[in-house]
Amino acid sequence: MAKSRLVGLCYLIFSLSCLSYSPCLSCPEDHKQALLQFKSNLTQKPKTESSTDMPTSTLLSWNSTSDCCRWERVTCDIYSSSQPVIHLNLSALIPSPGLVDSGALAPLFRIQSLIELDLSLNAIQGEIPADEFLDFTGLVHLNLSSNSFTGAIPSQVFQLRYLEHLDLSTNLISGNLSADVGLLTNLKALKLDENNFVGEIPMEIGDLTQLKVLSLRHNRFSGRIPTSVSHLRELHVMDFKNNTLSSAIPVEIGDLRNISTLSLSQNSLTGEIPDSIKQLGQLEMLQLDANSLYGEIPPWLFEMEALKRLYLGGNKLVWNNSVKISPKTSLSGLSLRSCGIVGKFPHWLSSQKELNFLDLSYNNLDGTIPEWLGEMEIRILLLSDNNLTGSLPPCLFESQKLSILDLSRNDFSSELPDNLGNATNLIILLLQRNRFMGSLPESLSRIQGLLMLDLSMNRFSGDRFPRFDINASLSYLDLSFNGFYGDVPMSFGRKIIVLALGLNNFSGSLPENLTEMKSLEHLDVHGNRITDLSRNRLSDQIPSSLGNLEGLKTLNISYNEISGEIPSSIGDLKNLESMDLSHNRLSGQLPKSFARLQQLSTLDVSNNELVGQIPEGGQMNLMNDPNSFANNSGLCGAVIQVPCPGTSPPEVSPDLSENDDKGALLSWEMAVVGYPIGFISTLVAAYFAGFFRLRTGATHTGSSRDLC
Repeated sequence: MAKSRLVGLCYLIFSLSCLSYSPCLSCPEDHKQALLQFKSNLTQKPKTESSTDMPTSTLLSWNSTSDCCRWERVTCDIYSSSQPVIHLNLSALIPSPGLVDSGALAPLFRIQSLIELDLSLNAIQGEIPADEFLDFTGLVHLNLSSNSFTGAIPSQVFQLRYLEHLDLSTNLISGNLSADVGLLTNLKALKLDENNFVGEIPMEIGDLTQLKVLSLRHNRFSGRIPTSVSHLRELHVMDFKNNTLSSAIPVEIGDLRNISTLSLSQNSLTGEIPDSIKQLGQLEMLQLDANSLYGEIPPWLFEMEALKRLYLGGNKLVWNNSVKISPKTSLSGLSLRSCGIVGKFPHWLSSQKELNFLDLSYNNLDGTIPEWLGEMEIRILLLSDNNLTGSLPPCLFESQKLSILDLSRNDFSSELPDNLGNATNLIILLLQRNRFMGSLPESLSRIQGLLMLDLSMNRFSGDRFPRFDINASLSYLDLSFNGFYGDVPMSFGRKIIVLALGLNNFSGSLPENLTEMKSLEHLDVHGNRITDLSRNRLSDQIPSSLGNLEGLKTLNISYNEISGEIPSSIGDLKNLESMDLSHNRLSGQLPKSFARLQQLSTLDVSNNELVGQIPEGGQMNLMNDPNSFANNSGLCGAVIQVPCPGTSPPEVSPDLSENDDKGALLSWEMAVVGYPIGFISTLVAAYFAGFFRLRTGATHTGSSRDLC
């Protein structure tokens, strides 16, 4: 009797331990071996990779002596006697792009019990495995996003009839979207954004009546939006942004009564905004910007009580300036860029207390910025390309939320407020092409997070500049086309990427400490540096330390009074693409080290006092425009058809065509003008993407498109 009680007690303890702590039966041996083989496939990749970089550092629990149900990233079905693996979370496992080919995934397909498989953020390359998916008969959740998969979606994927979540976004998948997508009738989320899909969106998309999220943005889908989308009555999010969709927005879109986000921006849609949209009572965000929509902006848009974000800019839409708006909305974001708004600021905007993004650029607004706008604590305020005048309200800079302010290309004519530096969260400040005057407020230096400052083409003056901390974030600074004078300022921190000081009245020497700026001396392959000191009155010599700026792409010190010889260290600027030293008093010979400038495409040393043979070799052999060497009486060489002493006369080469001349000129203009524009676009896009929580690609370029 005592013995039976002891046995019963042991059994009870054993059972309770199984229920409370972990399964008593280990996972199937074949599942364990499949996972170990997958791990082995990863470790067999390039031997040059250090052990600390290999993904196995996150799979330390995966070993042959333990139960795979206890492993990290693995979940088993504890309610099944066989304890099969049902969930694999292998996201962000592989840190280095291109480490693993899709063939390494083969062992995973032996685990046919899988319900959820997440392989996102791994930079896996190659085509998506095809036949193997036929074994995943119970798969409900499949996430292959943020990799480098290529080719088309295998037809076998469309046979996963229990699939509810399919995420293939941010890959390199191409081709048409098969009509077979309509077979996935249990699908609740379909995310194919940021790929290379082409062709029309199939009508069969309307068969996915359980869909809540449909995201196809950043592809090349074309044609009409299928009217069958009206069948998607459960849909909450429809994102077709940045494709080439055309024709009118279908009126059937008004049947999507549960939709909260409708994004059709950056397409080629035409026609008017359909009245049926007013039926979307749950709509919170409507993005129609950057299309070819026309007609009058309907006032009923501002009566949609749920609407929070409305983006209509960049179309052919017209704002009716005579209509009185009494909004029922409480907007947080509004874009009416290029909508023909005329006159003073629309006063109805003063009721939008939650507004944090406002774009009224490219309109015909005049007058001053109203005080009430400055008191609204907007994060992003874009008012460029209007006719605004007067001064900036100081209250605008008392906001601790203001992050981006673009007032460029207006007619402001005052000094900058002394309290400008109180806007300590400013990241981008663009005031170019106005008539601002006076000196720069010292308070600017308090904005330690400021990345971009463009004050070019104004009437600023003075020889004193804000002294930023050496660790300040300022990356882009353009003070060109003003009336600054004195020594070249070097008080903007050490992280300057773009420095443009041209067309001022600076005098003296090019400072040696230019190369002491940390960011200018230590550049990565993506770094770009523009030193634009043209049309000042700089004198003395080019410092040899300039050659330390190995990441420099464009150097323009033309129209100064620089004398002496060109230092041979210029040849160390291995990334230099454009160099303009013209209109100075440089003497001596062109350094032979110029032949080492392998990226050089544009060179101008005209109007100096240079002598000797023009260097040959490398890119110098392509510098064949005689105008680039003109008015240097002592230069010789084949390019200018002047024989050097002791050489035979050069063969006469055909004259450059007019098109070649234009091409050379355009090349230089693009280098000087295009780079800052590209830098601004990239930086602004990157900021907006983060601000609106839009996910960018993790494994390949091309995700600077998520504006707003």
